[in-house]
Amino acid sequence: MRRIAATLLAGTVKINQSQFVYIEGSDIHGADDNAIDFVAVQYGHVSGNRIHDARDWCMYAKGGSAYLTFSGNEVFDCGTGGSTAGQGTGFEFMAAPWLNYEAYGIQIVNNIVHDTEGAELGVAGGFNVVPAYNTLYKVGTRSHVVEFVHGRRGCDGTPDVCSAHHDAGGWGSTEGEEALIPNRHVYFYDNLILNPSGVQSKWQQFQIDGPIDPAPSSGVPSPSLADDDLRIAGNVIWNGPTDHKLGAGDGCAEPNTSCNETQLRATNTINAVEPRLRDPEHGDYSLTDASWAVLPPTVTVPGFIWDATPVPVPAGADAVNVTRDLAGDTRVTGDLPAPDDSAGFRSSSPDAGHTTLMMRGRRCGGRLAGPSSVEEQRKAVTGVGPGYPAKRRLPSLAGDRRPRARIHSVCAHHRRVVGGRLECDHGHPSPAEAEHLGVQQGA
Repeated sequence: MRRIAATLLAGTVKINQSQFVYIEGSDIHGADDNAIDFVAVQYGHVSGNRIHDARDWCMYAKGGSAYLTFSGNEVFDCGTGGSTAGQGTGFEFMAAPWLNYEAYGIQIVNNIVHDTEGAELGVAGGFNVVPAYNTLYKVGTRSHVVEFVHGRRGCDGTPDVCSAHHDAGGWGSTEGEEALIPNRHVYFYDNLILNPSGVQSKWQQFQIDGPIDPAPSSGVPSPSLADDDLRIAGNVIWNGPTDHKLGAGDGCAEPNTSCNETQLRATNTINAVEPRLRDPEHGDYSLTDASWAVLPPTVTVPGFIWDATPVPVPAGADAVNVTRDLAGDTRVTGDLPAPDDSAGFRSSSPDAGHTTLMMRGRRCGGRLAGPSSVEEQRKAVTGVGPGYPAKRRLPSLAGDRRPRARIHSVCAHHRRVVGGRLECDHGHPSPAEAEHLGVQQGA
């Protein structure tokens, strides 16, 4: 899905049990809950979008989602938080073989996250998750700026499916939802966190859960750890007073050699150097020249470790290859943290280029509401006018009468517009269909 302007009046971009899903260059906002909600989605990316003004998370991938990259997005004005890998899932909605962790092989890189009440980045039940090279501004005022917590799992009313997943080696039971799922191999590296004067997280820098003992019926090994090979390094943090609580108490206790308070203070720059951005209130989140001169360089992000999981899954990428910054320039070890090390990020919305529907999955349902003919439908999707000026929020759409697409639900193998509806095509569209509908064919 490319270059869609979507006002989500009551819903969300919700994609379940699908594969090869791509969302690019779109503006997604106004959800009552989460702006982008992935459950059991494997392979794909969410890149170059504006995702904002949702009451819950701006975006998350959970329920056994895997091999996804969230990059180059501007994420802002959401209640619970910015982006998280993992969260809580009804056991029956997961898909084999991804039945243990909430999220596998997730990269959250080169994003701008700002003006969120809750944590701007989180991992909840993740296996091989890397948030790196992100800029976080005016975040976490409700409690903390980043969280590494247990994922939640429960059965939402289909006990036979939950039992089958459990018997196949999955983590969960037929009971109600509770915090169960550990984290393993989570690397929070080279991020820039800046809360300017008058803005700070209420209680602490991080929320890192301590060990818990899940019920044996869940199948989760005990103790369940949220900090198993959790590594936090190379980050520059300016948030609160110099004695602001770190939040590495129950989790990242001193016996943990990969993450403890001594290590966190030694390998991150916390309230020692105040970074300055050029003009964040008007959408320019690049560092000033003076900040360039004093900030420490980045460190090398570790590669993923695809060791055994109770239910074996295909291995994803070994290396975390963030080879370019947000400006498109080559990134090398020793650059400064944050997504852009050269020209600077400027907030902007999608331009008026054509729309490509690039959503390939296993199931479908949902439609774009609006004009019924194919040509009218395409105009509704693409007729969003020129790119908005660089500013933090989009102009109000109240007086804008141009036709727009409203996304009710999204998931598909190949989709095409037929009689005003997006429908599944379980084969590949013909070249003529692809050209007419703007569908990019995948391998």
